[in-house]
Amino acid sequence: MKLNERLKHLRMQQNLTQEQVAEHLCVSAQSVSKWERGLVQPDLQMLPRLAILYHTSTDALLGMNEVWENSDRRRFYARLKEAYYQKGDKEAVWELLVSEVILRPEEHTLCIWLMLLAYRAQLCTPERVEYLVMLTHRLETYCTEPGVLIAAYRYMTQVCSQCTDPTLRARAKIYYDKIPSLRDSREVYATCVLEGDALYAQDKLTLFRAGDIAAIALHRLIPHDANDEQRLSWLERKVELHHALLGDDFAGFYEGQLLIGLTEIFMLCVKLKKSTRAEQVLERLLYMLDRHILAALDPDSVPVSDSIDTPYPKQFHPLETITLPLLDTLDNAQELQEYRARITPLAQRYRTVFHL
Repeated sequence: MKLNERLKHLRMQQNLTQEQVAEHLCVSAQSVSKWERGLVQPDLQMLPRLAILYHTSTDALLGMNEVWENSDRRRFYARLKEAYYQKGDKEAVWELLVSEVILRPEEHTLCIWLMLLAYRAQLCTPERVEYLVMLTHRLETYCTEPGVLIAAYRYMTQVCSQCTDPTLRARAKIYYDKIPSLRDSREVYATCVLEGDALYAQDKLTLFRAGDIAAIALHRLIPHDANDEQRLSWLERKVELHHALLGDDFAGFYEGQLLIGLTEIFMLCVKLKKSTRAEQVLERLLYMLDRHILAALDPDSVPVSDSIDTPYPKQFHPLETITLPLLDTLDNAQELQEYRARITPLAQRYRTVFHL
């Protein structure tokens, strides 16, 4: 896209007329028209003002994001991985993401990553939450992707609820109310407006959303005073639900909750001296974790669950950041010494394969 085409596209995105742009920039409407027709180009000092008016960056205005090479992206992701996973420096990750948001404000996913980082790394200080509230407002104004907005509302509900400032904490309810609920069952009527691949994709999304909600509800229904037998029964139901969603084949990132549930069940079975069931669950756990290693080394050798589009969605937290702590828990638990000979080698191999 050429500069003149980009200027016209951005103006229309903001629902501005050429006259309104001219008024904001103190130029004539004829000048704006010439820019958009490619007859002349804006002066260099006009570019930052245009970027501010169109809520983008000068890089994006000039199309630098279109020539941002894959090697540059890889370097950014490598810095992100090094700061978060290898050094565990959450503050450095925050600063890195903030700088990228400033550099590329049109990359709305970066805002979502910041919100996710604040919640999971417990960085919900009033100053940071105020910044995230500002980003959310910008997304509401300029983002045209409903999925991004819903993700922002979900994470901001959690972020604000953790903030110590009462005014910011009260915003959690505001964002919570903006998250679509199931009360109207809109997805039931998808066949009225969708068909073919679009309907198939929507049904997959509906399946996972409904499954997540059901699993969370099942977990919350476990009585606070439940004994170990009762807790085991509830967890078995939750795991059966995750298994029904994913099947027996590799499901990458989506296996996280299933693995957590199986780990809890295994440890409860050991505690309750249900040795046969404990053996069955451990075999399932070790099989899944070994399969994850195989999928990383040779993706084509491992069948992928047919209920998902990709086993490796672009998430801030990949599966190995969930599974390795599980392996460490199993490897270090005193009550599991008799199983250590089978768990320890897999944990060591896991660390080697994923460089953790």
